[in-house]
Amino acid sequence: MQNNQGDVKILSQLEEILKEGFSEAEKNLAAVTEAAKSAAASYRLGDEKSAMSDFLMLLEGLEWLNLMLVKAPGVFAAKLSETSLGTRLYNLMDSLQERTAALEKAQAASDWVNAADILEYEFPEILKEAADFMREVSL
Repeated sequence: MQNNQGDVKILSQLEEILKEGFSEAEKNLAAVTEAAKSAAASYRLGDEKSAMSDFLMLLEGLEWLNLMLVKAPGVFAAKLSETSLGTRLYNLMDSLQERTAALEKAQAASDWVNAADILEYEFPEILKEAADFMREVSL
């Protein structure tokens, strides 16, 4: 019996953390967007060392975003099933995966111009879409 109460408490805490994450998404994703743009600028200047530092910040932000999106159906199930938000969630996750794969491919080929283009033009767009989605879900 006590184990079930502990599980409920943990789930409740997880739900609160996710709701807080969604409500602060715009601020958090703005920082991730800046890291992407900064990495792009460093790549364009040939400063791979600085680019990698910003790139690591971007990866941390993308990891956080992925966790938030993966866990969203468990917390916002009713809202996601009643509206087009559920479809938007999965489209957003697919877009993030595609852009991340394209970035990894560019980096593996040492194609810094393409990596910079993806970071500067594609990631800010998808991160804005993610922030908008998360704001709408958290309302």
